[in-house]
Amino acid sequence: MRIHRLLKILPLMVYDAVAITLAGILSLLVCYTPDGWEEMLTHFLKYLPILTVSCILIFYFLGLYAGLWQYAGVKDALLSVLGAFLTAVSFVIGGQLWLNFEQDSSFYILFGLLFLAFTLAARFYRQMIVVFKRGNLYFKKDAEHIM
Repeated sequence: MRIHRLLKILPLMVYDAVAITLAGILSLLVCYTPDGWEEMLTHFLKYLPILTVSCILIFYFLGLYAGLWQYAGVKDALLSVLGAFLTAVSFVIGGQLWLNFEQDSSFYILFGLLFLAFTLAARFYRQMIVVFKRGNLYFKKDAEHIM
């Protein structure tokens, strides 16, 4: 049973790892000129495995892999915001302590915002597809039931 559960949440974990990588690389591209970019990229790639594992653990303990977003709502969105914030904080603390990866605060803020956008987009996009496939859009029907 556990293996079946792991296989169901594994694609979302892989997506989160890709989202962390993309958010970091895009943040570096925006915040740095090409001459200083390569050095920062090597520092980021050294810390990336630690950051990925910490993100997956944070999301797991927040329960973001538990329901597989079948009924995504405000609570899930707030937990995603908290998870992205904690991931960015772990990036700031871990990057500066272990790798002496000192960045502008704008880099970390941009990383956190991009990672949050990628996280919310994937989870709510999945939910929108499910809603549209089922035909669960009740705009007119609900209005008729109220009257």
